[in-house]
Amino acid sequence: MTAEAVRARMTALFRDVLDQPELAADGDFFDHGDSLLAARLIMRVRVEFGQEVPLAWIFEGRTAAALADRLTGADTELPRAAAPPPIPRADGQRPLRLSHAQERLWFLNQLDPDDPAYNEPLVYRVRGPLDTAALRTALRRVVDRHEALRTTFVLDGDAPVLCVLEDVDPGLDTRDLREEYAEGGDAWLRGFLRAEIRRPFDLTAAPLVRAHAFRLGEDAWALLFTLHHIATDGWSNSLFLDEISSGYRQAAGPGGTPLPEPLPVRFSDFAQWERDTVSGNPESGLRFWEEELRGAPLAPALRTDTPRGSGTTTLGDALLYDLDAARAGRLAETARRCGVSTYSLSLAVFTLLMHRWTGEADIVVGTPVANRPHPDLDRLIGFFVNTLPVRSTYEGRETFASYAARIEATVRRAVEHERVPFDRIVGRLGGGGQSGHQPLAQVVFAFQNDFDRRLALEGLDVEFFPVPNGSARFEMTMFMAQVPGGVIECELEYNTDLFAPETAERFFAVYRTLMDGVLDDPHRALAEYGLVSHDEHLRLRGWNATDRPFPADRCLHELIEERAASDPDAVAVVHGHEHLDYGALDAWANRLARHLRARGAGADTVVGICMDRSVEMVAGLLGILKAGGAYLALDPGSPRNRLGTIARDAGSHWCLTLERHRDSVPEVEHTVFLDSDREAIEAHDATSPAVVAHPDDLEYGFYTSGSTGRPKGVVTP
Repeated sequence: MTAEAVRARMTALFRDVLDQPELAADGDFFDHGDSLLAARLIMRVRVEFGQEVPLAWIFEGRTAAALADRLTGADTELPRAAAPPPIPRADGQRPLRLSHAQERLWFLNQLDPDDPAYNEPLVYRVRGPLDTAALRTALRRVVDRHEALRTTFVLDGDAPVLCVLEDVDPGLDTRDLREEYAEGGDAWLRGFLRAEIRRPFDLTAAPLVRAHAFRLGEDAWALLFTLHHIATDGWSNSLFLDEISSGYRQAAGPGGTPLPEPLPVRFSDFAQWERDTVSGNPESGLRFWEEELRGAPLAPALRTDTPRGSGTTTLGDALLYDLDAARAGRLAETARRCGVSTYSLSLAVFTLLMHRWTGEADIVVGTPVANRPHPDLDRLIGFFVNTLPVRSTYEGRETFASYAARIEATVRRAVEHERVPFDRIVGRLGGGGQSGHQPLAQVVFAFQNDFDRRLALEGLDVEFFPVPNGSARFEMTMFMAQVPGGVIECELEYNTDLFAPETAERFFAVYRTLMDGVLDDPHRALAEYGLVSHDEHLRLRGWNATDRPFPADRCLHELIEERAASDPDAVAVVHGHEHLDYGALDAWANRLARHLRARGAGADTVVGICMDRSVEMVAGLLGILKAGGAYLALDPGSPRNRLGTIARDAGSHWCLTLERHRDSVPEVEHTVFLDSDREAIEAHDATSPAVVAHPDDLEYGFYTSGSTGRPKGVVTP
């Protein structure tokens, strides 16, 4: 095949795999996303050209032209690839074991069979004359075709096994909700659908898919398909919708597209093959992960609004936000300039936020991968997806572009070992005994750039209708999906037992702010990116614009007196559980000022105050000022001889303190104990004494530590 023919065929492959016919050979930016497209393209090249393409070539080339050039220029480097050995049929003499991914979900289901966190809803609004009989026929054909949807899970001794049923009718629940919908509208409909979505599945009963057609008007419907995650994943959901669409066209009238040829393998074949090939020789992959995650934190880094504990459930909520086509285009362009994929750039922004949000320099984020390592699995519905831990370290002086390149290299290494089951990695690292959180993956980031949830029913207007299921599988998950039209849909799912809605909204807002900063300039140091947007800066500036003209002809204690006169019941002092209002504070300080004056204190005299922070301390400070004097700060934790030196140097003959500090206060002529002398103090008049101080007079003094010699006094008017 000539170089031109290879380039033309590779362009066609890119267009087909990316499902974007408008792309040209030199502009096909290939972004591996969650590895789904990479795996699919490698399979197609293997079949089309009979050559094994290294995963690194996909990530490094990213265009059809670049990959074609490498193929035609490296015949001697590439191993010739015959068709891969077929996946063998599962041994009928052995129990049908679950796949590793299924086994994880089965175990979680055993802990709480009524938990709906792993119910996968697909909800659509339909306008037009829906043929419910054709839809029922299409659904039956999909269930007949894919054994994962008609499989139950039972115990064989102590181990769960697959029990595949041959004849399962999923049915189609059709209900007339016109009256209820007319009264409650979309808000009522979302609540109704969420309750339906959250009905638990019984894993011992098939099918693991429920279908409903709810009539909302003469030609208006809501379609709900709910599948249990143990029988499906994101890729499988797209296959499910595609085959429902094809089956509906075929059943609704002549000329419909028939379903594809019979599948070459069954899910039970894959599960057995996975266990024979992965579990049979797991050491090399496990050694990689052991080295990759050596010393990584297993416990959560993300701080929560409420403590984790045994009472934490999977209750959750989700925030939705779209990156419009313009911003999504800037994201792709910035990724190109940084030499990384859109996925890696988006993940780098997310992990940077995690570093900044938690203050941790070493974090681990989970990311899902397709885990379909054989072309025969391309059209098979089932639960294949695996979770990979992606480790990230932070150095504030590193540029973002360099950081994103490190993230991409980390992801590339991880994808090359994606077949190692996540639970094996956790077990190898000793994280299985952690409680209250998901080891290694309490925070997850997912990106899918060929996200296809279209349902095409012949002759009908069908629109996706998002209804979250009210659960959170992890503490926090950021899901980004490139959808038709160039828009990137973002969804932040969070556990409502751990995070308040305001925290999730703030996290989402900061992610957008960080991304905008990166798109403006990806070559700044990581520590330089702000977490507050320009609009937020303006709001903060407005909130903090509390400065007022200060009356230069009055002293501080006079202003407090004015507040006490105008609002005596307002709280003035809070210390622990103690509260003191302005009226009581002013009266107490007035009596203390008169008591000090009776002992000779007055204008320009220095009165020491030796006590810890307390309500009494504030009253003491104000009393000294009202007496006309200046207060001298004396730390009761300092040596007594130091306090004596300070008092003598300042010329202080008075000291206010409490009985508990009696042994700490310096020897002065007059010592007043605010607690034990309270009766004598309260004998004085509570009205304000005459003002004898002026704004330029001394207010307070304090002394340096004296570490460079004799302590030095500093005074303030």
